[in-house]
Amino acid sequence: MKKLMFVVASLALASIAMAADGTETKFSGELRGRYLMADNPSMAPDATADGSSGWMQRTKMGVTFSKGEDLMGQFTFMHNANWGDAANGGAANGGVAAGTSDVWASEAWGFWKATDNFSLRIGRGGFQIADGSVVGTNDWAEMPKAFEGVLGTWYTEFANIHGFGVKGVDSTGAVGTDTPEANFYGLSFDVKNLPEALKMANVHFLQINSHDVIAAGMMTNTLRYGLTLGGGLNNFDYRATYAGYSGEAKMGATSADMTGSMFDVEAGYTLPDYMKWHFGVLYHMDSGEDADASKTTQYDPFHYNEHENAGLMDVIAWGNSTYIKVGTSIAPWENSVIGLDYYMFSLSEEADTVNYQTAGYGAARNATLSDAVGSEIDFYATKTYANGFSAGLRYGVFTPGDYYVDTAEAASQFMLEGKFTF
Repeated sequence: MKKLMFVVASLALASIAMAADGTETKFSGELRGRYLMADNPSMAPDATADGSSGWMQRTKMGVTFSKGEDLMGQFTFMHNANWGDAANGGAANGGVAAGTSDVWASEAWGFWKATDNFSLRIGRGGFQIADGSVVGTNDWAEMPKAFEGVLGTWYTEFANIHGFGVKGVDSTGAVGTDTPEANFYGLSFDVKNLPEALKMANVHFLQINSHDVIAAGMMTNTLRYGLTLGGGLNNFDYRATYAGYSGEAKMGATSADMTGSMFDVEAGYTLPDYMKWHFGVLYHMDSGEDADASKTTQYDPFHYNEHENAGLMDVIAWGNSTYIKVGTSIAPWENSVIGLDYYMFSLSEEADTVNYQTAGYGAARNATLSDAVGSEIDFYATKTYANGFSAGLRYGVFTPGDYYVDTAEAASQFMLEGKFTF
């Protein structure tokens, strides 16, 4: 935290100096505290000691420099700590372990609006495509996702066209040696001038090339593509995303095809005169690994928003995942939401396995194959105040299905969060 205060002081002095030449400086910040308690994540029976709890804190500070409307720079600094953990800047005796309390530059980019129809952003920053089901910022996590590269945007009458190149992995090593590297390039089209019932229409294409990232000596070449539509009419709302990819992985003289796909469809209805009572249903399915050894078919979700999908407990991850969600929510007070969601999870391919978002979850699989992974129920409540403070709580229970051994028992999770935004 001392390092963050030093950064704040340094930027404040820099902003005073820059004001002399007409540069405008704006500061923003966020302080988020979260208590999370997980009970029986291994789903073992009578495991009274199986669980964890703790306080997590995230401090974020952003500063934007601008000179007119055409030049801009953004820096976002972040500090994370698990209270009492020496590895995160604290210690049980009240001291601070040397070198463990770090401040990270989660964003550092420059923006230039070259013409009325074209802008360029260079550096490290977050970027989301459509609803975040392929590429998102994942702000729920302690460290949101950010990408290093170049983003160009063309503003036309029919669409905003984003073209980007990202250096995903580039591990340095000795000259003449192979080191892991991954790059991806893409185009994303946000269609404009849509009809009343269509609020969002996006098409994207991504080309990913890598070597030595998945395994030493392996080279991959993959083309990803997808379509997202969303909107509503009167009290009805909907959203639908399809995403897929195809490519090849080579290891020496051996090669294998890489394919995968997913679709995520949601629809709902709101009763505005009854505390904005909303009902919704969602269906998701992505591909799993089949019996063909010449190709890999389990869906790779890439950089999607994890917390917003597959349950608020963050147990199940995409990849060989099929589930249905039924949810309802009300807004009993202004800027408040109380909701209840129910999920039923199964495998897309019975012979393949389930993927987890959070390490430590899951029990042994039943010897008799079953695709019934389990169910999850989430209760949540949030409230936002006019002074920039927001609070939320959540309680969830994951009940294992026939996918697990007969002795598996439910896991539960409780979360309490407070956030100040400046």
